[in-house]
Amino acid sequence: MTMQLAGPDPNAIRTAIVASLPGDTSVPLPDQQLFLPWTHHKALQLDCSLVVGSRGVGKTAWATALLASHDHQPSAALLRSLFPYSLDTVAGFSDRDHNSHPPTPVFDALMRDQADPYNIWLAVVLRSLPTNTTPLPTETWAASASWVGDHLEEAWTMVSQANQVLESENTHQLFVFDALDRVSRDGNWRHVSAAIKALLRLVLELKNFKYLHAKVFLRTDQYQRGSFTDLPDIAKIRATRVELLWSLIDLHALLWQCLCNGPPSATRDAFRSWCLKSSPASLFESPGEPAAPSSPEARWELPLPVRQDEPVQRQLFERLAGRRMGSGTRRGVPYTWIVNHLADAQGQATPRSFLTAIRNAAEESIYRFRDAEHPLHYEGLKRGVQAASEIRIAELEEDHPWLSELMKPFAERRSLVPFIEEVFEHVLNEAFGSIPEDVPGLAERLPKDLRNQGIYGLTTYLAQLGLLTPMQGHRLNMPDIYRIGFKLGRRGGIKPVPRTIAQPD
Repeated sequence: MTMQLAGPDPNAIRTAIVASLPGDTSVPLPDQQLFLPWTHHKALQLDCSLVVGSRGVGKTAWATALLASHDHQPSAALLRSLFPYSLDTVAGFSDRDHNSHPPTPVFDALMRDQADPYNIWLAVVLRSLPTNTTPLPTETWAASASWVGDHLEEAWTMVSQANQVLESENTHQLFVFDALDRVSRDGNWRHVSAAIKALLRLVLELKNFKYLHAKVFLRTDQYQRGSFTDLPDIAKIRATRVELLWSLIDLHALLWQCLCNGPPSATRDAFRSWCLKSSPASLFESPGEPAAPSSPEARWELPLPVRQDEPVQRQLFERLAGRRMGSGTRRGVPYTWIVNHLADAQGQATPRSFLTAIRNAAEESIYRFRDAEHPLHYEGLKRGVQAASEIRIAELEEDHPWLSELMKPFAERRSLVPFIEEVFEHVLNEAFGSIPEDVPGLAERLPKDLRNQGIYGLTTYLAQLGLLTPMQGHRLNMPDIYRIGFKLGRRGGIKPVPRTIAQPD
């Protein structure tokens, strides 16, 4: 039976869910709502220089949390044990306005004027070093980069001196590089790739200095497309590379971290009460009770079982969505169903898609299913997946503009998934001709080792992006998170219909 806990009525819960979850999931969550999975700890440690992940997995969230340090104190969402020393963080690059790095128009102009991106990155480091005097001109970024190119030996002497200053103060300095696709205003891949390669070269050289560190956040496709094999000692970075992944348990823990740290309300207090009451102390040695926040805006930590124990999470989510995705048991269990239908071809669902789907499910339940027993109606969950799929496709097309053209012939034919490999190739050849040369914008964006492999190179890359999975019987499967947004069908699957939210009377 569904766990029964006293609390607000379903509509109050729906309203609280909408208020607690972000309407714009491209903006990092506030500090009190961030959840740090155990598997992400290594990504934040200073010896990890490269963090890789797809859109929506939290790269910018963790970059922002690292940069939010104040007086050498890291974000409250980050464990103090990660940084048992003073840490000064600097934005090496980001999609936000920081004086510590060139903004996108300036970086783009420097690259177009043939400035060496290595000199730009080294200038970024030099301008933030803890030195009292410096010969580096700082009136413009062009002047700084030009000086570096003419004074490399002097530049690295400055780096060495800064490392000694940091050692004397027992302080570490971390340069955080994120949103590197923004170094080019029009997404010019050659410029982006050259900038990333130059940055990784600099990161390798900084590893010679104990108190200076760099952490680079890259999208998975940026890492896969990049040609970094000729960088000396690149294995030193790859050895500590961490890929950001979210398990089913991590995603549900994030949901409750958000709900229990939403706007102050009686429903938020009920969420906290449910988490405490559903957490049997016998499961862990000392789960304890989260400390009471010092203010309504302060961070409330989840009990350990809610963070780590699947049966506890199942009970909690049943309180929100029940035990079935319909009148019977064959259609799935909401706790696992929602994550499974948001997963890509590698079986990975992102926090951005998950929170989008839950928020939209609550909105749909407000407008369509106000009298339903549970706050999240199963049809609302389905529409939430539709909304998450549309957003996911929009993000993909921003990063890979050729995708919309590539998939258009399949939508026009009302194709069904899984594809038969021969049919998939026939449709593309009929629509474009030679693959990948005749698909606008595709050939130059494929990884170098796949450009001359025709349809096999394309399907391999789509599999790397998580869009396709090879199956037995020469078939290609596409997960729902992409299939729905591309307006493709599947027998018995969620329909790829245009999504509209019914408005209240």
